[in-house]
Amino acid sequence: MSTFDLVLNGEVPLGNFELPGGPVGMAIGMQKRWNGFDHIPAALYQSGDLYNGQQDLPANETRSVDAWFIEVAIPVLDNLEITAASRDTRYSTGQSSKDPKFGITYSPMDWLTVRATKGTAFIAPGLNALNAPERCNLSNIDDPMSSFFAYARRCQAGNPWLQPETADTLSWGFTIEPIDNLRIDLDWSQTEFTQRIVSIDPQQLLDLDYFNWSNATGITGREPTVAELTNWVASGRQDPRIVRASGDPTQIMRVTVGQSNAAANNVEAYDLKVRYQFDLGLVGLEDIGTFTAQLNATKIDLWEYQKFATDPMSSPLGNRNRFLGEAPPLPEVKANFRIGWVNGNHSASMVARYTDELSYDGYNWSSGFFSYFPYFTPLNPNERDKLRAYTVADLAYNYRGLDFMGTNVDLTFGARNLFDRQPQRVNDFAGMESILYDPRGRLLYGRVSIEF
Repeated sequence: MSTFDLVLNGEVPLGNFELPGGPVGMAIGMQKRWNGFDHIPAALYQSGDLYNGQQDLPANETRSVDAWFIEVAIPVLDNLEITAASRDTRYSTGQSSKDPKFGITYSPMDWLTVRATKGTAFIAPGLNALNAPERCNLSNIDDPMSSFFAYARRCQAGNPWLQPETADTLSWGFTIEPIDNLRIDLDWSQTEFTQRIVSIDPQQLLDLDYFNWSNATGITGREPTVAELTNWVASGRQDPRIVRASGDPTQIMRVTVGQSNAAANNVEAYDLKVRYQFDLGLVGLEDIGTFTAQLNATKIDLWEYQKFATDPMSSPLGNRNRFLGEAPPLPEVKANFRIGWVNGNHSASMVARYTDELSYDGYNWSSGFFSYFPYFTPLNPNERDKLRAYTVADLAYNYRGLDFMGTNVDLTFGARNLFDRQPQRVNDFAGMESILYDPRGRLLYGRVSIEF
């Protein structure tokens, strides 16, 4: 990847006029970016001479991106600032997005600051999602637009019609500093995603095409007649990834799948940060150094999604989501608490990481099933419906500034998962929830950094 950036920033010249809060700040910039990939599979895969697998062909794709932005900070008063920004991004592969953002920050008192922002954002599809080479096999298909129920050619490929994922964002928050060295931040955020890029199978693609036909014609509860299906195909409104026989549209010749813009996803969450710095001077121990206690916590208040327009909106919050590709394990609360100490060249820290409990929605084989696999850790059937709350602790010590033969040396020693907390056994072959938990147990480490 190659990138060229140009950014100009400074104060807006307003002659002799100046706002009560000071001069207006502005930044203008542009970016030109080039990226691509070369995919060269092994000769065996290119030949397609495989007992179990699909032919894989070489691919080479590139694209360029042109983007510009403008940001303005308007200090209306000494304690009131309004910000505005806009970004325009265009891809050579056909995607584009214009994203504004507005914000306000107000400090009515020395110890209180409130803030809010509103804007939009986007995520562009990757080159592989757009242009992956085609691989084909057979798939059983039940066509909701006709009586076709048989095997048809199923091809997996990139989708050049993909559009960027988009999101409307809204947030508010405040900061309070009631006493010296204590700061508390609380923020609420809402993100409403649309056009999320998801994987799709042939049956889902056909069901979506029926949904679109039904919406366009107002006809529900039955499949189209042959004449209606012929008109739908001829109109160009049928999904271009569905190919029907030219003389008989009830016969499906092939369906090309990959990824599609389909899902909606709404997320609301609270973020809490508390930081307090102190020493022990009040008890006569001012020489032992400075301590910092910090809490970072996130509570997900809402996490709902709709994969396709044909699906209802649902919420997987609080579940492991074993069989749901659109959502990871989603504990409602995650938090880290850190206590740090600094005294001259010495420093140390201890971090506790908390993950809330989850409902287990995976396999529920009986304990007798695992008797055929004696090398598996036995499962406690009384715990198979819930993943318990989980806390691990990390510890580290650092010494900075050691002089060794004219060099500056830093030493670090520590332990991850200090108390050797093991993940909970779950009722499937994986044995544990690997996204949230680490199976390695306690890890001891040391690090030496030398500056010459």
